Amino acid sequence: MSGIRCISVTPEAEKIFEELKKVKPADTSFSFMLALISKEFIEQRGKKIRKLTDFGTEIPDFFSDFDLWKELIDEMSDDDFKKLQKRFTQIGILLNKRVQRCL
Repeated sequence: MSGIRCISVTPEAEKIFEELKKVKPADTSFSFMLALISKEFIEQRGKKIRKLTDFGTEIPDFFSDFDLWKELIDEMSDDDFKKLQKRFTQIGILLNKRVQRCL
């Protein structure tokens, strides 16, 4: 017996769903395709593969548990590491400017 699931769809999600419709096989229902994608996502998370894009906002919350940051940094691709390093350098410059104003 089939069930029904209702979801809200943001404009960003709608764009992704439209792309999915273009690549899904014609004999596969949209709901089954979402289930397959969900399964793949779960399997990947089970392997603890972490990429910046896994976090939606690109990185964990700044004050997230330190172990989460350690795991992310240890396992991220070289390109993602360079992006993260560049951002932290930019933040470091801002922090140094703020320190100078406080002195």
